[in-house]
Amino acid sequence: MKLILVVDDDEHLRRMVVRLLALHDIAAIAAANTDDVLKTLASGKVDAVLLDIVLGMENGWETMRLIREKSAVPVVMMSGAYMDEDARKDAAAIGAQAILQKPFESHELLACLNGLFEPRR
Repeated sequence: MKLILVVDDDEHLRRMVVRLLALHDIAAIAAANTDDVLKTLASGKVDAVLLDIVLGMENGWETMRLIREKSAVPVVMMSGAYMDEDARKDAAAIGAQAILQKPFESHELLACLNGLFEPRR
């Protein structure tokens, strides 16, 4: 079973996503800040990260950079703000595999995560 790390400063959203994934037999754990992310990644058990771009007083872009220094784990960046093509290119350039626009539907989240783990053709 895959383990997804859900990173968002919004506790309600973290809980909602963890519950949604559990309903689809996907294990998930939550983190609210960069320190928690790095500690959790150090365990080596995380298969993918859902990372909010705005983490309260922290910067998701910087968190993404720190993730890449430590791990090659797939990352989906989430944003409540519109992401234009330049921002999407920036996200890809720092190693994000996908962008998920908030608010999102459950099927969008599941399709995005499934896309991370499907074999490439």
